[in-house]
Amino acid sequence: MDGCLLAEFDLLLNSTRDEVATTLLAFTGALASFDAYLDYLDHANTLLQAAGLEGIVQLASFHPEYQFAGEPAQAASHYSNRAPLPVIHLLREDLLEEALARWPNPERIPETNIARLNSIGRAALAAQLAEWQAL
Repeated sequence: MDGCLLAEFDLLLNSTRDEVATTLLAFTGALASFDAYLDYLDHANTLLQAAGLEGIVQLASFHPEYQFAGEPAQAASHYSNRAPLPVIHLLREDLLEEALARWPNPERIPETNIARLNSIGRAALAAQLAEWQAL
C-alpha cells in the first residue's frame, strides 16, 4: 500500500496542476475495518511528513464506516466522509487554498454540508451508499 501512496505523491509532484490537480487512492481489497483504515491514515500522514510534503499535499479521508468522534453513531453527518470503498484523497494544498479563497464563507462549509445531509436523511444516505457498494 505504501508503494501506491508514494506513487501518488510522485504523480502530483511530477505533474503540473493542470495535468493532475488531485488524485484518489481507493483500497478495493484492504482496510475494510475503519480502525485499520485510521491506523493506515496516520501512517500515510507520517509518510507525507517524512517526504517533506506537509503544506504541499493534504490527505482527505473517506471510508464506508466513517464516524466522526463525539458524534452520535446514527448522525447523518458521518456521510460527508463515507464512500463505497476506503479512499484517501490527495489534494494540492495551493489549489485548495485558492478554491477556499473564492468560496463565500468557507468556514460555514461543514455546517452547510451537515444541514444538507440532515435534510436528505440518514436512511436515504445509507440506501444510496449501499447501492453504490453493490455496483
